[in-house]
Amino acid sequence: MEHVWIFVYFISLALGVLAIFYSFQLFKTYKYPFLRHIVNYTVVFNLVIFLYLVIKYASVNFPGPATQDHSSSFYTIMFIAALLGELGLIYTFIRARFALLEKNIPRKVNTLFAAGLVLVGMSCAVGVTIYTLNGSNRWIITTYFVVASAGMVVLTLIPLQLIFRPAAEKKNERRTAVRAFGILYLTGFLAFFGTAVLPQAYQLFPGSAAIVYLNFIPIIWLKRFFLRYYVQMSSERCSKLLEGFEQDFQISKRESEIMGLILQGKSNKEIEDLLFISYNTVKNHIYNIYQKLGVNSRGQMIHAVLQAQRQRENSMEES
Repeated sequence: MEHVWIFVYFISLALGVLAIFYSFQLFKTYKYPFLRHIVNYTVVFNLVIFLYLVIKYASVNFPGPATQDHSSSFYTIMFIAALLGELGLIYTFIRARFALLEKNIPRKVNTLFAAGLVLVGMSCAVGVTIYTLNGSNRWIITTYFVVASAGMVVLTLIPLQLIFRPAAEKKNERRTAVRAFGILYLTGFLAFFGTAVLPQAYQLFPGSAAIVYLNFIPIIWLKRFFLRYYVQMSSERCSKLLEGFEQDFQISKRESEIMGLILQGKSNKEIEDLLFISYNTVKNHIYNIYQKLGVNSRGQMIHAVLQAQRQRENSMEES
């Protein structure tokens, strides 16, 4: 079973690297601060996963008192590192939440987190002192479980808030993206936290599935919801982005109109109403656009348009 956990951690880390790379590429393209914060959160999450991997690998491949005794210096260091990881997860996810709603973190939230950080630091100092004097790391372990419990509450409440109070002042499709973000992470966190209450013999399948799923969430959300519902462009920017596309890709004027509306975040039904054409005609035009651009989705289409713009800008700079 231990070897299976090691394999799961490796798979999750590979997915995490992919999620970090994809999120960072989108950040470079769209410059939304939220994307930078989701990169930070995903990095911290995968550092925690790497920590679990180190512990499992050491216990399997280096059997002995250092890796089997939870009061050893090895486990004491690992608990302190896990404690820092939990704090990092809480802080980066809070920042991602406010950036998603395009709001600044309230001063009271920063003050509360800073106060908690001071308390945890003081508790760790006490724990290290006790461990140095008599070799007991119970204080450090207790501090870790208190912080982990607080993290469970915070990481559950934030998605719930996004689901039921999603940027109420924004009456647009971003609400769909915000709710989806909350639902995806709430599902992942509940599955992960729920695994902890199961007997150890039954933790493998739900635990491994939850870990892999949590690293897959950024990819799912960014591809399915961010590009379709969250990214919104003005008609002026859309016109500028589509300059030259009609000639370069043999895009018709009607197809160019539809591309512009897609870039503005319009659904097929909205395009149908705005252009006074049938729904099937809209779908046929979109299919033809995909074929000409060599893409399979709206997200890929938007990425192709932005990439073409960057290439034109680079060519102009070189000339």
